[in-house]
Amino acid sequence: MSSADVSAERKCPNCGALPSSGDLRFCGYCGTELPRPQVSTASLRGPLGDVELRFQALDGHADVPEILNYQPRTGSATASMMGQALFGLLFTGVAFIMTVGFAAFAGPLAIVPLMMVVVGIVITVSGFNRALTYKRSPLERMRAAVVDERLKVSGGGENSRARTTYYATLQLPDGERREYEVGENIASHVVPGDIGIAFVKGSALVDFRRVDV
Repeated sequence: MSSADVSAERKCPNCGALPSSGDLRFCGYCGTELPRPQVSTASLRGPLGDVELRFQALDGHADVPEILNYQPRTGSATASMMGQALFGLLFTGVAFIMTVGFAAFAGPLAIVPLMMVVVGIVITVSGFNRALTYKRSPLERMRAAVVDERLKVSGGGENSRARTTYYATLQLPDGERREYEVGENIASHVVPGDIGIAFVKGSALVDFRRVDV
């Protein structure tokens, strides 16, 4: 596809202006976000194909050195994991009070809230362990292509809110694929077919900076 075709493809949806460069993300006239180039993702799911060429182009892109010096915020993932731990702690406390009450008035039925206490302890320990592991993990910057994304919904019963967890699968230049948990604020900006620099800490993708190549 020629540069003229790419510019026409990325015409501003608001004012109709054509971008002066294929690297621009926002319209230089009105500031509207420009359409992303149409990139085939078929090769991402099979042999490397043009992905290999795109990684080569990424290495020489002028924006990459600046992106590699970028320092993403990592506190939101910690807050999410600690939130899970605190929820488990609260759940455990409520279940323990129920257990004491049932033991006094319901006898053997106290086994039900006692099981809830066990579940609460598991949630609490899991949340604190994840938060601790995440805090100790170094921040990695890696070249990556987004292969796939998915979400998992848990909870949502009568007395609890549904929790949505987002995941993204990244493909590295050597062909290895890894799945990472993604925060809700990042999930909306991670699109299969994108290629750029991924900022990874532990099992979490804390940010992803796309590069048009």
